Amino acid sequence: MRNRSHRPASALLIAAATGYSEEEFRTTREALARGGARVFVASDAVSFCRGDRGGVLKNDVALANARARNFDAVAFIGGAGIRAYRDDPRALRLAREAAEECAALGAICAAPEILAKAGVLRGKNATCDAGSRARIERLGADYRDASVVVDGVVVTANGPLAAREFAQTLLEKLKRPI
Repeated sequence: MRNRSHRPASALLIAAATGYSEEEFRTTREALARGGARVFVASDAVSFCRGDRGGVLKNDVALANARARNFDAVAFIGGAGIRAYRDDPRALRLAREAAEECAALGAICAAPEILAKAGVLRGKNATCDAGSRARIERLGADYRDASVVVDGVVVTANGPLAAREFAQTLLEKLKRPI
């Protein structure tokens, strides 16, 4: 992990090109920004992502070019579209890099499936939406029935109702000295 003492924290939020959860994204981005973090968005979209309620989001970084070493936190935002990344080698690489190099690695709703597939939830406590539970357990996660679960640098949450707590937990991890 990099020494962050001389600059504001930075966070990379991964959103699906289509079908990302606007509520989870908005809540997470706003909380991180209010806490002083610089927030960037990555996706495989060319320039704009479409949310689950018709909203549009500008993409700052192409998923293929995103590197965890450039950020203090990486968080995968849920929504139906995020499942397209669960077998995407670029997303899996980013999750593995973030687990090693970042102060926080987060995933909410269905997004913990990506972390599980990347191998970073193996032997770790985690939560997710109900539809993803069996998959993360098969991939070695120890499922916990909770809104938000923290295990080391990994923060997982079970859906939109947990978005505020998820964001606050990521922010707390960013404020801790390395």
